Amino acid sequence: MSVKMWRSNFTTEILRQIVIDSNGPNATEGVTINSWSVEPFSKTRVGFLGDHHSLEIIYNWLESDGKERVKKERFFVKSLPTSMPSFTNYLNETHTFTKEMAIYRHLMPLLFGLSNRRFAPRCYHLQDYDGLLVMEDLSVQNFRIKSGTFDLAHLEQALQTLASLHAASIRLEQRLGRTVAEQFPEVIAENAWLYREGYPRVAELEDNILCLVAYARELYGDGGERCQSLIERLPGVMRQIYDLVQPSKTYRNVFSHADLWNNNILFRYLSHKDDTGGISKGRPLGSEAAADHPVDCVLVDFQLSRFVPPAYDFNMLVTLTTAGHRHFLHKHWHHLQQTYYKSLQSQLIQRDASDTFRGPSFNEFKASCEHYRKAGALDSFIINYMVLLPTGCLDETFSSPDLYDAFRGDTKSATMLQLLRSHTKYRETMKDIIDNIIETFQI
Repeated sequence: MSVKMWRSNFTTEILRQIVIDSNGPNATEGVTINSWSVEPFSKTRVGFLGDHHSLEIIYNWLESDGKERVKKERFFVKSLPTSMPSFTNYLNETHTFTKEMAIYRHLMPLLFGLSNRRFAPRCYHLQDYDGLLVMEDLSVQNFRIKSGTFDLAHLEQALQTLASLHAASIRLEQRLGRTVAEQFPEVIAENAWLYREGYPRVAELEDNILCLVAYARELYGDGGERCQSLIERLPGVMRQIYDLVQPSKTYRNVFSHADLWNNNILFRYLSHKDDTGGISKGRPLGSEAAADHPVDCVLVDFQLSRFVPPAYDFNMLVTLTTAGHRHFLHKHWHHLQQTYYKSLQSQLIQRDASDTFRGPSFNEFKASCEHYRKAGALDSFIINYMVLLPTGCLDETFSSPDLYDAFRGDTKSATMLQLLRSHTKYRETMKDIIDNIIETFQI
């Protein structure tokens, strides 16, 4: 649905309720809407699975002293895009919007009440018929996307937030006496990698495989038996993702984010120097400088969430956000495991000191991390080979329905291969990502 059409569904009463809900316990019924407006959230695309806008509401607020004051609030609006019909159909068929709306309607309110640390933005309004969510605007609280490679400070903050999400899931299961998947089977059913005839993402994975093989031939193509063996084995390796995303029968599963790339992890800073067009920079890799040190973190976009062990999210986060620097990740691997695990245990204890359940043992967690290294390695290519392209490379493709529809199969792999050849830094990062796949799967 177009912006103009879903705007028309915003009644005064809906806007009033958004304002009241956003003010929480301090809210009163004395709210009168003066005006409101909708604008694009950013000049550049900040996500792939939706359109993003900023909703500004100006209203009169009746204070406890009986005086009315004019206030202004801004909200983040995510909606189902309609400019490219085939892309809209893809999102509908993969249930990305219906899934996130169901999570915010049924699951998030329960999880929020079981965590001492905020791990996701609040949602104040859902419109099913528009595929629309109205959420708190984190940018007004100085949350920003961290571009480039995460350093230790950003990884630590992100892992602590991730642990709070997982801890809330564990505690919810204790309260319910059953797993999250049993209580909400349709809400967190797998919608990313389903091996089912006609499912859109089956064809998408095959396109990813074509690109991976093309990249491998370009990067390792000496014509020898080693290169040929690699090219023959990579498709089967990539298709292991279908099994890796299934709930584990060995390790404890939790409600997991499962889409942890840079743009879905937002940080708040002690100081903010807007020298990147609205995106804050953290410390240089390995630096101990304190400038723009992150002090908080939240996760956004729960459109592909699944029910898997915590190690899946752990591996995805640390692998995707350090792509191109796997030796840095190897160096700090044990420290990052300890950071996550200590935070998980702390969250479980803080909620109820008398609770005897402390989640998996550290040895169990480490063992599961080794298993899900494979998922992290595959996800790093699947997501990063698109999102790490230099800015603007595919703007034309994603602005034209005809070009978007043609961007698949051999056409896509040929286009991506040309971009690999044209951008040195991107090429080096992809080489590191594929080296990691080769190393992890011992190809």
